Amino acid sequence: MKKIILVVSAALALVSCSHKPDVDVVDSLVDFNFSEIKGTQVRITFTPQNDRCRYLFHVMPVQEFDKLRESKGEQEMMVQFLADISEAYDEMCTFYREQGASYIAGFEDMAVYFGETTMYFIGLQPSTDYYALAFCVDPFKREPCGLLHRQLFRTTAISPEQSDMRMTYLIQDNGEQLYFY
Repeated sequence: MKKIILVVSAALALVSCSHKPDVDVVDSLVDFNFSEIKGTQVRITFTPQNDRCRYLFHVMPVQEFDKLRESKGEQEMMVQFLADISEAYDEMCTFYREQGASYIAGFEDMAVYFGETTMYFIGLQPSTDYYALAFCVDPFKREPCGLLHRQLFRTTAISPEQSDMRMTYLIQDNGEQLYFY
């Protein structure tokens, strides 16, 4: 009888342990910390005040944001952005299925963020106003929950300074192929 109780107790203890943190499906303010703002790139740290919330973020030029907000509204912008992310996740799962495997990460693990996250955004236009955008997500229903949070920033002008860097190439032509190093 003692062995049965011990086995059942051990099984219950193992089942009660979970590696996944709880998810709060509520809106949370998101703090934006900008660093390394340059002409074509920026580094942004997104920090939700409730780090049990899942969220998405993006960078968009102010003019483009204003046009989309006027035509669709902020709620529809969030729905569309989430639909695009959801579609990319579904395509990844389909790709793995076609290969005879399965993609085991859930949507909440692969497509959305939680806690403090730092990201570089590149390919920006110099001397342009941008919004850093973030909103909380219900990862199980795949829908936004709460408001669209945004923070304005401006990229710098590109300095026309000449670099002292020199590049040296080694070219080798063996008749059939041309190699360069």
